[in-house]
Amino acid sequence: VPLTYFEFGTLAAFVAFTADHCDAWVLEVGLGGRLDAVNAIDPDVSLITTIGLDHQEFLGDTLEAIAAEKAGILRPGRPALYGDTPVPAAITARAAALGTPLAAAGEGFGYRRDASTWDWWGGGQARRGLAAVPGWADAQYRNASLALAALAAADPALVPAGADLVPRLAAAVPAGRFQRHRHGDHEWILDVAHNPQAAAVLRAQLALLPPADTTLVVGLLADKAAAGVVGELAPLAQRSIACGLDGPRGQPGEALAAALRVVAAGSVVAVASPAEGFARAVRDTPAGGRIVACGSFRLVGPALEWLGLY
Repeated sequence: VPLTYFEFGTLAAFVAFTADHCDAWVLEVGLGGRLDAVNAIDPDVSLITTIGLDHQEFLGDTLEAIAAEKAGILRPGRPALYGDTPVPAAITARAAALGTPLAAAGEGFGYRRDASTWDWWGGGQARRGLAAVPGWADAQYRNASLALAALAAADPALVPAGADLVPRLAAAVPAGRFQRHRHGDHEWILDVAHNPQAAAVLRAQLALLPPADTTLVVGLLADKAAAGVVGELAPLAQRSIACGLDGPRGQPGEALAAALRVVAAGSVVAVASPAEGFARAVRDTPAGGRIVACGSFRLVGPALEWLGLY
């Protein structure tokens, strides 16, 4: 049975982590959980962030069916954490069957926030009166509380002191996840959000920024829920550019433009490629405006290269 691209990459990571004698491994499941290559490893702590509709052709058409696949990463007697509410019944049932200690957001750990500060608690620890993290919406605080609770479950000494915590969190911005960059006369925001749930989080983060003339540059693979994604984002933009993506799962820009025209507040144009979309965005966006490039790794990756960031 031939290995897939992802399986080769996973094995390469295992080899690299072993060769460098890493103290800790943080492994992100590629798709689902039960049958994912990462699930070959027995984790000390398992995290499930939240459940949304994505990859239904592989994982099932309901949140509970997808939750059952995610629950495949749980292990007997090893702590598990679920970062949202309510906890899907499939995850609760799997944890009970295995004897897995399960902590859920708002119960075993959580956060509270106001306009300027936030509190976190979990695993018998707490950090109070932390400064708000610039640019964070509720989803980022929720995910941070989950990550901190996982650290506390693995080793309480890993949780940073209060004075160190916010600077570390603020600096922990992966490429392509609400990545802000000034290029020429425009602010660029790069985000790989490619399902409606992630697009809603991106919209919430954009709402925290000062108003600006905005161009949306978007590309989506053909198997994504285009109407749901663009329905969240297109109303925020003065103009939208639909980019064609290549590859077996790609789709031409005009197909995405049709979905955009249903919900867009401004003009919509279709282009053949991400690079053409970026050039068009620079030309059409007034100086001082904002360009939001999103929808796929296959769009954000070329954007990083086009901007000279990678």
